[in-house]
Amino acid sequence: MKKTILGLIAIAFATFLFTSCEKDQLQDTFEQEVGNEYATVVLPSSNYQSRVAQTLTNVEGSPYYTGGVIEYVDNGEVIATVSFGDADQNDEAMLTMNGTTSKISLKQNQTSSSFSKIIIKPLVKIPGCDFIVEGIIKYVKNGDTIAAIDFGDGTCDEFAFKTWIDKNNKIQTKKFSLKKWKKKHKKGGKKGHGYKKLVVKPIVKDPNCAYNPVSGTIKYFDAKKGNWLATVDFGDGTCDTLATKITAKGDTINFHVDDFK
Repeated sequence: MKKTILGLIAIAFATFLFTSCEKDQLQDTFEQEVGNEYATVVLPSSNYQSRVAQTLTNVEGSPYYTGGVIEYVDNGEVIATVSFGDADQNDEAMLTMNGTTSKISLKQNQTSSSFSKIIIKPLVKIPGCDFIVEGIIKYVKNGDTIAAIDFGDGTCDEFAFKTWIDKNNKIQTKKFSLKKWKKKHKKGGKKGHGYKKLVVKPIVKDPNCAYNPVSGTIKYFDAKKGNWLATVDFGDGTCDTLATKITAKGDTINFHVDDFK
């Protein structure tokens, strides 16, 4: 079973969680959104542990960590690090992996979502696992924290933990399954109602970059009606981890290129 509110998780909750005393219990639509979040770090190994190498700190008024380092270790070797406070903006951190350093986003902004999302601890995926296995994300509405989701300690399973404050001002924690809500990204979409894609800017891969593609744009259209569904932009050629998806619903989503399907 995954553990919550230990070590780094306790620090994150104590620093960021809950600014309002009155919260409603979250509905199924919330858990569905949690089940389909994007990873911010995709590690090359499933046999890893994370540790705080430098104490995580934040300046007053910032919802993000502005200092500190997390290391991801496999058999005593550091395979990746995330450094807070070294990027140009507080809502970004620096990821170093495979000899390459790049920016990662600490926010998940979706216009169609009723929540603002703040990544407290990077959301991690590993080879051979369909679920995010580690990380903490905070959901905010109208300036108030609605809940924090803890994806665990790196174990590949379908469970996450939701922590919130109920109407009686008591902290509640609920374990729930991500499998119930995980969307199946099958090629072509639903039977008889798939999508067509159009490469509007050539997809470019850099042999010297661990994160590919580094540039290019793909547009997706409804296979039957021809309506535009989404555009995925892989960037301007810079070797980083980020791609951007813009949807017909008005969402702008930053995600890890290795999480592209």
